[in-house]
Amino acid sequence: MWLESQLVVDRINNRIATEATVFKMAITTAVAAVFSKDGGSSANEAFAELIRGLSGDES
Repeated sequence: MWLESQLVVDRINNRIATEATVFKMAITTAVAAVFSKDGGSSANEAFAELIRGLSGDES
């Protein structure tokens, strides 16, 4: 039973870490879109790549 509960805790912690990373990148992309010289295109591409990776679309 302990192993199963530890797996659940690990999955929840990984989900929280993933959500924090996505949130941070979303904020960074929004700030870059407003303040960077290229209009945030490199930040936008990095964010899109992250989302593609998380959704399993690596193509």
